[in-house]
Amino acid sequence: MRTLADEGQDAAALERYEKLAKLRPSSWLHADVRRRIEAGFLRSGDYAALADYYAAQVKQQPDEIELR
Repeated sequence: MRTLADEGQDAAALERYEKLAKLRPSSWLHADVRRRIEAGFLRSGDYAALADYYAAQVKQQPDEIELR
C-alpha cells in the first residue's frame, strides 16, 4: 500500500487501504490510515480527489464530527 502511494498511484492505494482497513472509527489505527490517505492525496496535489474521498466518507459516516 505504501509503495502504491509513494509511486503516485493514489487511487489504487486508497482502494487497498479501504479493503484492508475495516477498522473501528475510534481506533488509533483508523486515524492513522485516514492520515496516510490524506497525505497521499496532498503529496500528489490531487485536491479534488481528496475532497471526493471526504465527501464519500461523510456520506458513509454522517455523524462523525472529525470528517466535517
